[in-house]
Amino acid sequence: MVDVTHASDGDFRTSIAAFEAVVAAKLPELIDAELRRILVMLDGSNQDLLSLGIAKALVRTKGEELVLAHAYEGERQEAKEQVLAERVAAFVAEGIPARAFERRAAPDLRSHQQILGMVEAEQPQLLICDAPYLDDFDELGYDSVGSNLDLLLARSPVPVLVVRDPALDPEDCLERLIVPVTPWDAELVQAGAWAERLLSPGGTVRLLLIVDEERLRQSGVSEPFTIEEADEEMLSGLYQPSLAGLVAAMQKRASDRGHHCRVSLRSGDLPATILEYVEDSPGLIVAATPRDPQAPLYQRTQALVRGSRWPVLVI
Repeated sequence: MVDVTHASDGDFRTSIAAFEAVVAAKLPELIDAELRRILVMLDGSNQDLLSLGIAKALVRTKGEELVLAHAYEGERQEAKEQVLAERVAAFVAEGIPARAFERRAAPDLRSHQQILGMVEAEQPQLLICDAPYLDDFDELGYDSVGSNLDLLLARSPVPVLVVRDPALDPEDCLERLIVPVTPWDAELVQAGAWAERLLSPGGTVRLLLIVDEERLRQSGVSEPFTIEEADEEMLSGLYQPSLAGLVAAMQKRASDRGHHCRVSLRSGDLPATILEYVEDSPGLIVAATPRDPQAPLYQRTQALVRGSRWPVLVI
């Protein structure tokens, strides 16, 4: 039986050239994730400051813009709109392009419907939203992300950055990003591109390879090993060449841009294995997920969002 769950650190650093030579994989083209407009949904909860802090940290060029908005049922509430205006004014005073979404009369629309309408109207590349929305994290904790977020994750046409524990520091959230990698992920190239885009300068992207027992048997690895002893030939047996190529491509891009790209290997079931890893080595999770609520990977991502105190970007 291969023991990969008790490795001392779980890190290995592969030579890009050797890795490519072994897997004979064509490197995928990592297109930069476009981020011109960010829609930030505020709800007056204790998570708003973290959402605003992350949004502020992501505005790194003059071509980016923040759009702040509230979604609530019923008629217009002047107190909420005033808070929104104050948030916008604070950003503008710092030289950050920001404006408020002009609320339209929508007394009969539920909050998630209003948010989806804002996405359609503003065409952002990223949606940042508290989870749970319209409730303090302390009230629901890890038991639920709320019905609004459940529906948004299933229906949003753009990536959703789900903000959880309000006690976190916004800058810390972007210094270390974790991308779970499994053989059945269909949007890993996109997830890799988004991880590179959100990462703070000089930060680290951690590719977390999750391997089940069947994959280990198919790989032909029969002797126990620690991650430090893992070599490229063994790794090529664990994953298809396309996934191995993604690892090599991301490592090369990180090297070119002054970032860091590290790989960790774990054996176990999702999402418990990922949550256990993030608890020991915290970081924002970037999850490639089909928008099909019946798909097993979608349900695993929901469990990740519920269980993680760190933000989760759902691609």
